[in-house]
Amino acid sequence: MAYHLKAQDVMPGFTGNLNYHMGKEDPNDPHHALVGVASSRSEDMAKELLKSFEVPECTLTFRDYSELVRSDLIDVVFIATPHSHHFQNALMALEAGKHVVCQKSLTVNAAQARKLFEIAQRKRLFLMEGWWLWWPQASRKTCQLLREGEIGEVNRIVANFGVRNNYCMFRPESGRLTSKDLAGGALLERSLALHWILRALPRGTTRPTQVTSTMKKYPKSGVDETTIVEMIFSTGVREIHAQASASLSTAAGPNGQLAHVIIEGSNGKIEIHGWETIPTELYVFKNRYSLSEPYRETLQEAEPLFIPEADEVARCIREELLESPEMPWAESLLVMEIMDLVRKQNDLHYPPEIETSELSVSPLSRPLSGWLSSTRHQL
Repeated sequence: MAYHLKAQDVMPGFTGNLNYHMGKEDPNDPHHALVGVASSRSEDMAKELLKSFEVPECTLTFRDYSELVRSDLIDVVFIATPHSHHFQNALMALEAGKHVVCQKSLTVNAAQARKLFEIAQRKRLFLMEGWWLWWPQASRKTCQLLREGEIGEVNRIVANFGVRNNYCMFRPESGRLTSKDLAGGALLERSLALHWILRALPRGTTRPTQVTSTMKKYPKSGVDETTIVEMIFSTGVREIHAQASASLSTAAGPNGQLAHVIIEGSNGKIEIHGWETIPTELYVFKNRYSLSEPYRETLQEAEPLFIPEADEVARCIREELLESPEMPWAESLLVMEIMDLVRKQNDLHYPPEIETSELSVSPLSRPLSGWLSSTRHQL
């Protein structure tokens, strides 16, 4: 079956943001510029993408991914292909000596993630699982409040990540999120629910002592339509209970105003409101969840959505870091390991050529319209 995918929101958004700082850079800050774009289908598809943005005429298009990663003009490759292709695309870029940013989920399984980290370590290359829109700002503020003890000791964490519209009802079974051949499903697509839980844990508490899960599968293709993961973490003194839910058919907050992350503590709770991938408000309720006016902070970025991510990549490369403290390798790997266990518990498997941790031309030969973009960072 041939899959014909249009560029998703991620790639055009990142591509359109890369040149935001051009002409107004702070000479003391790292900055970045879009060098070129490649589509797996044809160079014409890449040219069509660039028509959507105001980019310099010198911006390049490449015949295919391999030509892009071989270019000496390129420092970093940004990968926004379907999940099924993340490992193969990232492996190809790393082997060509390029730094890599790969949108979540980083890979299909933990074995693939380990291999990418090993190669990045050996070749001294930067590798990061991509952030999603505004969530780092909300994450940083939440972690600060937890460190300062604003809600006391964390007892329970809930992260509900859904979609704005019922994806399974309105999209074809061959779509990016519903096809097994593209490693579709709610768990991999909404893996940030697990990241939120790990971020909310006390320092020194990372790996769950117990993981149980349930999964509703999409009948047309067999991917997970909705997955709920229950976890128990131990601090050595007490237990912390956590629940992560991911769905392609329901929204955590139907109107974008309900909390999709709730962290309950011994002296209050934190709620993150807004759409799951674009947090807009943070509330802190104190004194046993009193109904009095809570602490509230509106989460807004002064710059386009993907600029903080691109800035972080440039900063890390300038400082010769191999991983970002904002998205460390250990966290990405643990998320993959939890998702591996959840898939095993619910008998969800993808085709062998997608699960492999060896270089394979098979998945890359399919006519996809995924995207790789490339940047040059002035360090």
